[in-house]
Amino acid sequence: MDNDQNSNTSKQRYSGKVHLCIARYSYNPFDGPNENPEAELPLTAGKYLYVYGDMDEDGFYEGELLDGQRGLVPSNFVDFVQDNETRLSSTLSSEQDQNFINHSGPTLEGDLLEISPPSHIDSSVISNGAGTLDVNIDEIGEDIVPYPRKITLIKQLAKSVIVGWEPPVVPPGWGTISSYNVLVDKEVRMNIALGSRTKALIEKLNISTCTYRISIQSITSKGNSDELQCTLLVGKDVIVAPSNLKVDNITQISADLSWLPTNSNYSHVIFLNEEEFDIVKAASYKYHFFNLKPNMAYKVKVMAKPHQMPWQLPLEQREKKEAFVEFCTLPAGPPAPPQDVTVRAGSTPATLQVSWKPPTLTATGTSHGASVTGYGVYAKGQRVAEVIFPTAENTLVELMRLRSLEAKEVTVRTLSAQGESVDSSVAAIPSDLLVPPTPHPRTAPKSKPLASAGAPETKEEHLGPHLKMDESWEQTRSASPVHGHMLEPPAPNFHSPLQGRRSPSPNRILPQPQGTPVPNTVAKAMAREAAQRVAESNRMERRSVFSERSNAAQYTNSDDEEDGYESPNVKRRGASVDDFLKGSELGKQ
Repeated sequence: MDNDQNSNTSKQRYSGKVHLCIARYSYNPFDGPNENPEAELPLTAGKYLYVYGDMDEDGFYEGELLDGQRGLVPSNFVDFVQDNETRLSSTLSSEQDQNFINHSGPTLEGDLLEISPPSHIDSSVISNGAGTLDVNIDEIGEDIVPYPRKITLIKQLAKSVIVGWEPPVVPPGWGTISSYNVLVDKEVRMNIALGSRTKALIEKLNISTCTYRISIQSITSKGNSDELQCTLLVGKDVIVAPSNLKVDNITQISADLSWLPTNSNYSHVIFLNEEEFDIVKAASYKYHFFNLKPNMAYKVKVMAKPHQMPWQLPLEQREKKEAFVEFCTLPAGPPAPPQDVTVRAGSTPATLQVSWKPPTLTATGTSHGASVTGYGVYAKGQRVAEVIFPTAENTLVELMRLRSLEAKEVTVRTLSAQGESVDSSVAAIPSDLLVPPTPHPRTAPKSKPLASAGAPETKEEHLGPHLKMDESWEQTRSASPVHGHMLEPPAPNFHSPLQGRRSPSPNRILPQPQGTPVPNTVAKAMAREAAQRVAESNRMERRSVFSERSNAAQYTNSDDEEDGYESPNVKRRGASVDDFLKGSELGKQ
């Protein structure tokens, strides 16, 4: 009974990702420093074992030997399997594998057993067996020189250290790597040819009094790799936390964060104003904030997350994992000006159409933190037209107004609640458009005809439908001035909800999203929940393929009621959008 109870407890405790490891040293817990050695696993150097999940704050993993014995494993005594060692995992007996599966229980269903070699690149994610050191194929591009990975401090002496690393992941057809540079504080100490052992003995160090940054760099036909992507600190006063935390390129809504990692194998957790914001993977040391608020003070915390316990550091130095920096975004200032301003003939001889490309707007319709309201057209410093719509791309300008100013060019400014932008680039008015239009061939009669004799003409002048367009433009020209100038409404091909018209151009205006973007953590949770629902829906469809028509129709109607559709032929199954959001993490906020 006790064994069953212990087994159940283990099943609840050990969930998450599973890794295959090898013991680096032998270890007898009863010879160790802890008061409860029975909670720890005895280790034999060179033997395999499994570890579960992430390392705890004390530097221990929860693990299991191949004979089924479970307990705590000190992280500095084990290494995750390498390429050649992974192949040995296939030689484990089926009885041992089945014993492991039975011990794991249902809590491991759907979880990933990560025992794939790091150099395997058939999938979209490459696992190097360290949990946090996943390499996305998207991160290995033409503009990134492949860098060495998993730098390791093998041995540390008073005057020297031995470090090792793994070769970089090189995409097919990218190029060739010729050698590696070993750097100490950016100074090249030695060069190791490709094909040699990926280890280096670095001498002439004073570990007790100085701190050194050791980096490994790939030498390729397309340049050298970034030394900070394969680096570690050794020597005096080394702590886990990153250093040189700073914020650059601060604008009203964005900022760039960077730091120097203590160890490039560490991932880093970003906190913004005391709330967890995002996680930066290993071998990265930069982060870009966007969608910030103007004139807002922010406090950033970066916490290093070691992939394994840094056994060479004293306890008090291992516990220092956080670095802080504060910054303030710029006040909401003038928005950015429009781009690519052009002038062409308007829809009538009396107008010109001025077009532009609006500045990039955020999801909330701001530029440089300013809430964009519309655009104004200027000639010789005077506003001659405006349109009140944040994503407008053109408007009409009265040609007579431009002639009166003797203007030969125009500019456009972005209008906002915080003021106007600077002028856009100048757009010249084509000279042929400034020529006065040809007079209308019909001339007014010199004397007013009698009503009986001029009935057709009178009807034509006052009620004639073929003069309706001319009268409408006369009304436009006599419209009340705004800001002391004659302003035109948007052109007929301007896409505005106020006009209800649609642009004849094949390039439709893309609507801007509204509202606050869903946070990363909530989006990921929603994606996982959606994937589970889709998978369940697909399974239900497969089960109902050979069911009777009447049952299928009844099931479809049931889904229709749940989804809110009226059609009996709806094939979509699953919860409605409202029910989905209510059941997701977003609905719980």
